[in-house]
Amino acid sequence: MVIGHPQRRHPRADLGPATQYVLDTGPMLCLGGFPMMLRLVKHRSHGKAHWVEAVRAEVVRHGLKAGPLGAAARTFQGNGANWLTPPAVFSDADNTDLDPVRARLEVLAREKAESRRSDSIARRDSRADLGEAQSILHAKRNGHTVLTNDDGANIVAGENNLSVATIVDLARQLVAERNSARELARGLMKLQADGIDTGEHIAGPLALIP
Repeated sequence: MVIGHPQRRHPRADLGPATQYVLDTGPMLCLGGFPMMLRLVKHRSHGKAHWVEAVRAEVVRHGLKAGPLGAAARTFQGNGANWLTPPAVFSDADNTDLDPVRARLEVLAREKAESRRSDSIARRDSRADLGEAQSILHAKRNGHTVLTNDDGANIVAGENNLSVATIVDLARQLVAERNSARELARGLMKLQADGIDTGEHIAGPLALIP
């Protein structure tokens, strides 16, 4: 694990149709809450979009909630995830590689909480960061791009020389492929209004013009 304290996001990934990427929980929830974008992504990414067992578990837990977040998560119940590859499974033998990633993510989460004078770090779930860590490790082992809306995961993926992007970056790629910037921006702004994190705040279609 490369340790560092970068002050900016790393360069965006190539997210063309041939890209193989690993989805963290945040982008999954965004797609679940944005049917138009989900249709576009399913069409171009069937069999090239990967997820890990901890992210699947997080999506299931979110699906127990009420409101837009829960509804977005429930999109992937039943056959709703059949465009994704089977979740990557990890064992205790993987902890040697996972633990340093999780430790770095925890440091970044603590720094973020302290900068905001928040006590959220003291209330962290023991499962915190497992989805991000598994996603990063799976991407590193297979040479895939990480799709995450989490600031810490974005940094750690970059520190490990991985291509990394947010759901907004993927929307920009879809615009570059001649899909409607107006419709994509409208959907992303609705996600923001519904309290679903898009990883980057946008205020209109111009934010999606490559």
